[in-house]
Amino acid sequence: MTTGLPENIPDEQNNLNPRHTMKRLTFLLSILLLMLSAPAQNRQRGVVKTPGRPGKNGTVVKGTVIAGAAVKIKGGNAAVSRQDGTFTLALAGNSYVVQQITKQGYTMVDPEMFSKPLTFSDNPIYILLVTPEEQLNARLANERRINRTLQRQLQQREDQIEALREENKISQAEYQQQLLELSKTRDQNNALISEMAERYAQ
Repeated sequence: MTTGLPENIPDEQNNLNPRHTMKRLTFLLSILLLMLSAPAQNRQRGVVKTPGRPGKNGTVVKGTVIAGAAVKIKGGNAAVSRQDGTFTLALAGNSYVVQQITKQGYTMVDPEMFSKPLTFSDNPIYILLVTPEEQLNARLANERRINRTLQRQLQQREDQIEALREENKISQAEYQQQLLELSKTRDQNNALISEMAERYAQ
């Protein structure tokens, strides 16, 4: 007898078939195992800022955060610093190398950072950037400070030599020899001032 209903309507009881249910469970378990076996990525936090500088009475003036700096690590991952200077890098493993840092109008304080392998840490890494003008001003200020310190030390030594001569504790030949050595030291110090100032500016 014909009922007028389609003959290919799937039997709802097929969805309750044990074999069909087992296939679904096996498929879902496979996906879950793949998700669990995938290695978890470390997320390295960091901050981009300007370096601090000495203030009055031995205080330190903190640097300011820099937004919009692009930080790229070897391997392709990259991040851009937020308004508060912070960024987050997704790492494939525990070690990484910073390959490039770009921010218009700024330069790296420590370019050697590009060649240093770094290790993932829960503590943030700090990347210091300065403008060319700030870098020059810091270098000149350090040169003046180092020069004043060295000149004061040399003057103290010269005063000691003069005192020894006046007290006849050294001969005229010894006096002249010590002054000659002092002059050589002054020349050597002048040659080192620029190098030291650049190092301390970092």
